[in-house]
Amino acid sequence: MLTLFLYPIFQTIIIAVVMIVVVLMTLRLIFNYADPNPFGAVGRFSYRLKKFTDRMVQPSAMILARLGMNTKIAPLITILGFCIFGYFTLQLIGNVLFTIDGVGAHRRQRRR
Repeated sequence: MLTLFLYPIFQTIIIAVVMIVVVLMTLRLIFNYADPNPFGAVGRFSYRLKKFTDRMVQPSAMILARLGMNTKIAPLITILGFCIFGYFTLQLIGNVLFTIDGVGAHRRQRRR
């Protein structure tokens, strides 16, 4: 029962969060390569977006810097990390709910 009712709610929330991160990181990647005028409206938006997403991108940028690679592709690494994290989180939640459903079904059968 939990798998039927709770899992779609968790799935929707996690997929929405991952999609928001993908959109933000894609915009950041585009602005990294476009290098807009910092005094225009697009430049100010780019600056705010960069400031907002720095916490998510910083770990992957540090890894790329240590490897001597271009840190402009750090948002791609962040997207990959969030997608993998979302997938494993969905699998974990699904398996836990499936196990709870199985234990509950077994207890109901033993009572009869």
